[in-house]
Amino acid sequence: MSQYAPVPLAKNASSKNLIDGSSALPDMSPAILEYLQPMNFGCIEKQLVNGYIQEVVVTKKTLAVKQAFSPKQLMMKPEGQRDWNWFKIHTLSNIKLQPDSVFILGKTRYRIMSLFDYPEYGYIEYDVREDYQGDLPNAGDFPNTGG
Repeated sequence: MSQYAPVPLAKNASSKNLIDGSSALPDMSPAILEYLQPMNFGCIEKQLVNGYIQEVVVTKKTLAVKQAFSPKQLMMKPEGQRDWNWFKIHTLSNIKLQPDSVFILGKTRYRIMSLFDYPEYGYIEYDVREDYQGDLPNAGDFPNTGG
């Protein structure tokens, strides 16, 4: 028997037993929490009000970070979509937005194009683009050109 006490090994994915039921992934939550900042999302939801469907802005608070697409990520988009303003948004998994939903961040409307959920790490990554349709007038603002 050795006279020296065993040196504790660093805890990482290689030191976890796959049979014990715990995740084989390292705990990334401290690093993720340092990376994210408090943000308010103005989620645009459709609600029935007095018999009419209206868009209502519902505020959802979470920790998040917004990141621009790299030139390589933009080149992977179809040619007609490369001029759009694309971003990645990483949020905690306490809010889950669906693809094609619209939200406001700051004074800009964004549309969710895809999401990647990482429950092992406790966050969701969204690919979003500016929602240019948000600047269009409502259908009722167009003149009636019916025949």
